[in-house]
Amino acid sequence: MSLDFEKIHTPKTLSHEFELQPLADTLAAKPLSAAACKLIDMPKNEFLDTEEEINVIEAALYILSVKFDTLPQEERPNDRDKVRLVSGSYGNSTVAERAQWITRNRGPVMEQLISRVEPPFRE
Repeated sequence: MSLDFEKIHTPKTLSHEFELQPLADTLAAKPLSAAACKLIDMPKNEFLDTEEEINVIEAALYILSVKFDTLPQEERPNDRDKVRLVSGSYGNSTVAERAQWITRNRGPVMEQLISRVEPPFRE
C-alpha cells in the first residue's frame, strides 16, 4: 500500500513505506503525531523539556514498526500466536526466540527516546 506522505506526519529521518498491510493500514488510520516525529528527528545532542508535548510511546511504536517491517521475510513471525507463544519450534529457532524480538528491541528504542527528555532542572 502506498501512502501519501504529504497528508500524514512522517519523520524526515525515518520515512518508510510499509510492506506489511496491517502496519500500513494502522498508519493510514492514525497518522503519527507531529510531536512523535519531532522526537524521532531530533539530533542526539538536543533535549526536550518535560513540559513540551512529547509522545515517546507513539514514536517508539513507529520505530519498532519500521524495524519489524524491514526484517527479512524469513525472520518475521507470521501470526500473533507465534509471537505470543513461549515454547515449541519454528523453523531453525524456537517460537520463544521469535517472540522475544519485540522484548529485545522495545527496551533500547524506548531508552533512546526517553533519554532525549529531561526534567525541568532549570529554575
